[in-house]
Amino acid sequence: MSKTGSPTAPEIVRRAADEFGDRDLLVLPDTRLTFRAAEARSRALAKRLLAAGVGKGTRVGLHFGYHPEFVVALLAVTRIGAMAAPLSTSYAPGEFRAAVRRADVDTLLVPPQLLGRDELAFVEQAVPELVDASRANRLSCPAVPYLRQVWVLGASTRPWATAIDLSDDPGDDELVEQAESEVTPSDLFVVIQTSGSTAEPKGVVHTHGATFRKTGSGPAIAGPIFLSMPFFWVGGLIALCSALQTGTTLVCQERFEPGEALDLIEKYRVTLVASWFTVMQALRNHPSVPGRDLDCIPMLTYDGPSPYVIPLGMTETLGPHMTFPHPEYGMDPPRHLWGSNGVTAPLYGHQLVDPETGEVVEGDGEGEICVRGAGVAVGMYKREREEVFDADGWYRTGDRVARREGLWWFVGRTTEMIKVRGSNVAPPEVEAVLESLPEIKHAFVLGLPHPEFEEQVAAVVVPLDGAAIDVEGVRAHAGRELSSYKVPSVVLTLAEDEVPWLGTGKPDKRAMRALFTSP
Repeated sequence: MSKTGSPTAPEIVRRAADEFGDRDLLVLPDTRLTFRAAEARSRALAKRLLAAGVGKGTRVGLHFGYHPEFVVALLAVTRIGAMAAPLSTSYAPGEFRAAVRRADVDTLLVPPQLLGRDELAFVEQAVPELVDASRANRLSCPAVPYLRQVWVLGASTRPWATAIDLSDDPGDDELVEQAESEVTPSDLFVVIQTSGSTAEPKGVVHTHGATFRKTGSGPAIAGPIFLSMPFFWVGGLIALCSALQTGTTLVCQERFEPGEALDLIEKYRVTLVASWFTVMQALRNHPSVPGRDLDCIPMLTYDGPSPYVIPLGMTETLGPHMTFPHPEYGMDPPRHLWGSNGVTAPLYGHQLVDPETGEVVEGDGEGEICVRGAGVAVGMYKREREEVFDADGWYRTGDRVARREGLWWFVGRTTEMIKVRGSNVAPPEVEAVLESLPEIKHAFVLGLPHPEFEEQVAAVVVPLDGAAIDVEGVRAHAGRELSSYKVPSVVLTLAEDEVPWLGTGKPDKRAMRALFTSP
């Protein structure tokens, strides 16, 4: 693709329609979206958004799975200079409400159905004030104070929601064209909400220029990609923005199921899988693999050491964390991040530092990796720059890596973050939910090794004044308030005088972890 023009959403989507036309951008088992249709439908939606008062800097929430509507909505929002705020489909109602509030969402775009459920009923659970709202615009809900309108990309009977027919083009292009002409590479493109090292998740902000330069700088993919990382997280967003610039087709499922996934891979001659390690293992180990025609994708059939590349440790900065499973370490290996090369060098600088002292680690060694440069996030939402970057512009990722002969290997986290199936779990967030129960005085959440999911969430709870604790009741409460992957799979009850503490007065989570593994 030609690299002339400006790296902004309006430039990218128009150029993609011109160069790739009726080629598929997105394919699902029951639907597809071409590059030309993505441009036309997003332009029509952009006209409606502008007419409704959405414009430069407006925060627009998107709550979709692997839907063509997500792609259309993202492009419509960003091509007129508004900032997209994708929302996780794994959110429980309370998490969804908190995310909408945290991102200052003004306009919320949703489908009628999501993952087999009534999406509008879910939104009402999250924001009960909507049930009594009598109009669909200028909403006023104290729980989400900036929310003014909810649009359903499809049918709706709720008085508080506006139904939008994406096949209906309002006409006149002049307004949207003039708005697009004012979108610059420095404008805010997206805020990705991700679990932080405290109970308050981070909102990581990226500009148009940084996003499209870094996702357009890699090598072209020879054929379609099977994508099993959601669009609302960094891996899926990288794949989508790259596909818009390279003409790559993304093949997806609403819910991952390995047999159907292999059907799609075989049918569409997929050449690469972009997924978490557990998804790759499920595909490679499926009993139907030997009888399939998978010559197009050797990464699924190769018998030797794993040759495939998977995005695994990518930070929310959209940094270049490309990783390789290493056969020497079995199911939980260190992962190769990247080497020095001409593709990433102009966009990223990186260095190792001692996590405790901040001193730079020279040569081969181990430490926390820091990144800076034009390809890194512009900052964190609602946080001042000095809270995010050091005086020299470095962002400390919290990823512990080892550098060996010019290559970088991911070996863990410097924080307490728990990684479950590629998703981050912040212990303080789960602890706050558990401690909201009247019978629990203290809760301590930590990660335990898991053979398939990297880690599992475990909790130590201390009863208040000897109260009886129903472990299954505790887990059920957590399930109502948190995404399923954050719910503790094992819960241990300890008396207060049985809790191990460090000399600093902090809980000794290493000693607690041993309690789960000791006979």
